[in-house]
Amino acid sequence: MVTTQTPDIVDPYDGTDSVDERGIFANGRVKFEDENARGTAFWPRTTKRLGSEVKFDLLVDGNIPTRMPLIFVDNAAANNKTAVELICKHYNKLGSSTASSFVPDLTEARFGGAKLTYAPESQAGDTQFETQSVVNRWFSVRKGGVPKARSP
Repeated sequence: MVTTQTPDIVDPYDGTDSVDERGIFANGRVKFEDENARGTAFWPRTTKRLGSEVKFDLLVDGNIPTRMPLIFVDNAAANNKTAVELICKHYNKLGSSTASSFVPDLTEARFGGAKLTYAPESQAGDTQFETQSVVNRWFSVRKGGVPKARSP
C-alpha cells in the first residue's frame, strides 16, 4: 500500500445513520446481522454516501499502480469468528455480478491492460497476462488450512 494518510473521514462510530440495502450505514459502517459478532468493520468515507469511499493507492507486483477502497476491520472484529465470516460474506456479495448488492467500485482493482504476474515464472513472462481489472474476494481461513472453494 502506498497511501500513508487519508483525508478526513466520516466517524464510523456515529450511530445515527440508516442502513442501505447492501448492509452499509451512511457513515460506511457494515451492519452485522448476528448478535454474536463483535467489533466494527467500515468503509472509510469522506461524506455519508455510497461513492465517497477513500480510494487507497496500491502497487501490485511492486510497480503496477491501482486505486481502490479498502474495508477497515477493528481488532475486536478481526478476532471474532462470526464477525470475520459476516465481513467476508458482505464483501463477496458486493463483488458478485449476480447479486442485487453488486458494487464493483468497492471490490474491483483496475489495471488498464497492465501485465500482472499470476504465478511463479518458469520463464520470464510465462505467467503474465494483460489485465483490465480484478474483482477481489475474501475467505475466512480456519485452523487447519484454507476452506474449500465455494461458488458465489
